[in-house]
Amino acid sequence: MSNTFKFRKLLKVLLGVSLFFLTGCGGKEEAYADIHETGRNNIVEAKPVSLDDSLPMFHRLSDIYLLGDTLIVEDDKSSDKQFFGYNISTKTPLGWFGQIGDGPGELSQFGGIFIDKDSHRIFGRQLGTKEFKCIDIDAALQRGESPQIIARFDMAKDGFLLAPYFLSDTAFIGKSYLYDFETYTGSNRLVCFNPKTEITTPLGKPHPLLDDPFSLAYSSENNTIFALGHAKDFIQIYDFDGNLKRTIYGSDYADSPGKNMEFFGPSTADSKGRLFAIYNGRDKREARHRDLLVYSPEGKYLKTIRFDVAHLWKVVYHEPTNRIYFSCDGEPQFGYINLSDYGL
Repeated sequence: MSNTFKFRKLLKVLLGVSLFFLTGCGGKEEAYADIHETGRNNIVEAKPVSLDDSLPMFHRLSDIYLLGDTLIVEDDKSSDKQFFGYNISTKTPLGWFGQIGDGPGELSQFGGIFIDKDSHRIFGRQLGTKEFKCIDIDAALQRGESPQIIARFDMAKDGFLLAPYFLSDTAFIGKSYLYDFETYTGSNRLVCFNPKTEITTPLGKPHPLLDDPFSLAYSSENNTIFALGHAKDFIQIYDFDGNLKRTIYGSDYADSPGKNMEFFGPSTADSKGRLFAIYNGRDKREARHRDLLVYSPEGKYLKTIRFDVAHLWKVVYHEPTNRIYFSCDGEPQFGYINLSDYGL
């Protein structure tokens, strides 16, 4: 066998190995190639189970969060206390906490809520005082303990953190909206905020799609950030360092959609990286979100779960039961669906 023939044979083997790792075991597509969807036609009707009889009355469009088996309802229109806890495992109400007001230890314009699941703490920003505050949920429920100030932020310099996620006591990630008072324009960017140093650092490189409004969902176990377009039909997948991995252009994507078109709303992800995204895809003056789109960790569309409600508002995932808990404008206002009912 000649040396030239051996070299060509070795080259073919190396090329084959390279293609294997680029395309994956299935060999169907290059890793992280952009996806251009042609339709989302796998639609099933939701079969919700109501929680309304187990919960007190709340204002419309209240947010929900999950901390282990504790469902936290945030009623930001309340004039008394802002949060209510409910144990979904024992079906036990845990009570209200987070006194609203302008006095010491009270909450005023407290939003941008995110949770540290390990230490049972709620974090949020108070716009009036430009502070990040922390609430120890167990201490607040048991002893009425007041929120603690953990950092301050400079809106003029760094904007303010939206859709944040707790990584550690020295790293909150999210998007920052920075307004330019000279040009009267604003810009979004992915950032990491260190509450110890009060320094905001950009994550990754700016992307044109993020110039428009978008929301975020996170899978820390899968090292994944999902950016979902409000005004355009797209999903982008980033890692926690801000590196763009893939862009999914939805079947309703257009460079210049109508100004009243509304696409993705609040979303959630599980530890495997599956994405559960609230979606409208219509003129918001005519209809609001009622579909829940399900995506694989790689960004492939799997299914649409359609709710018979006026507005599907917020969803969270409960790993032990493989359920999606939701709040909405409609009946039931609070409830859950079993994903196993839909083959998920």
